[in-house]
Amino acid sequence: MGRHNIINVHSIIPCSRVNGPGKRLVVFFQGCSRKCLGCFNPATHSFEENQLYSAEDILKNFLLPDTEGITVSGGEPFLQAKGLLQLLKAAKEEYGLSTVVYTGFNYEELKGYTPPPLNSLPQGEGKTEKPLPNFIDWVEGAKFISSPLRGEGKGGGEHQPVLNHIDVLIDGAYKDEQKEPTLLARGSTNQRLLFLSNRYQEKDFYMPAKVEIIISRDGTIKETGFSRVDIYKAA
Repeated sequence: MGRHNIINVHSIIPCSRVNGPGKRLVVFFQGCSRKCLGCFNPATHSFEENQLYSAEDILKNFLLPDTEGITVSGGEPFLQAKGLLQLLKAAKEEYGLSTVVYTGFNYEELKGYTPPPLNSLPQGEGKTEKPLPNFIDWVEGAKFISSPLRGEGKGGGEHQPVLNHIDVLIDGAYKDEQKEPTLLARGSTNQRLLFLSNRYQEKDFYMPAKVEIIISRDGTIKETGFSRVDIYKAA
């Protein structure tokens, strides 16, 4: 297996009920250049190596029984496009999971956007203090996906296979001034839920809560969802 298929992961939640429909395995990719104001996961921004997994390792070691699907967030999943494809493909074809992906790119950008060379990016929009690790697949000048919704017109861009394995894409950068006020599973109202298959409808993305607190057996406390609470103050 080539190094480009290894995924730099920030964290993995084996079971969540607020990151998409039903019980879901949630994988947060490491590395994002956007640094959106008010981002819920600022610890995912760094491109430093964190936890390295293959798609097979993630599904073999973290997938629990009766899991409905996998949600991939970040970080920016499309900055590790080859690893993302391997993960989604295995999840759908080998485990029958539904797939949900959050990206800071707009769908229109994904249709024809070619990332500029890293050394040409302006400060704060992709320029990092250190060079990206080799395993980060900065889409390598690829033309992103060119596909209408719900699978029409397949076979377009180089990254068409990624979209072919996504049921629902939630696109757009988080905007702190447009926070989602309802229990719809998105951070801000500018982000769109794009249904690329017939598996889900919008009603399936109204969650039972905006925040989920997970206490592991070793006492570790994790927080996930689309808002934040001060755990210790709340206690």
